Amino acid sequence: MKVTAFTLSLLFSTLLFADEVISSETRDIGHGFELQKTTEIKSPSTEQSKHRYLYHKGKKLAEIDKYSISPSGSYVAYMGAPAGDLYLFSKSDGKITRLTKQFIAPVKKFSWNETFEVLEVSFSGKAADKSFALE
Repeated sequence: MKVTAFTLSLLFSTLLFADEVISSETRDIGHGFELQKTTEIKSPSTEQSKHRYLYHKGKKLAEIDKYSISPSGSYVAYMGAPAGDLYLFSKSDGKITRLTKQFIAPVKKFSWNETFEVLEVSFSGKAADKSFALE
């Protein structure tokens, strides 16, 4: 493999400007799920950014904004950060399903009806509520 000056400079800048985690707190939120809150600094600046990550049994699912675990604990719905798409994670098969193709609006509320296998999502502002099948 030929290593060029550009490749070396790219590698160096990636290492030099990597995010550094300055604090991290993980909390059990039930049914095998955990929420990790971190504060990171992007080197070389001193600007801090806060992140929230959702885990299931130690496996990182995503960086998230808002989330809701179904009453049975079989599913978790979440709004991915920073893009804002909605996702559904099923514990039975470990599958993550993308529910939306683009940001609609901030989520106001997730409502579960596992009997009818439906997730209802209410959004802030004028965005219409949406229903999604639990798969």
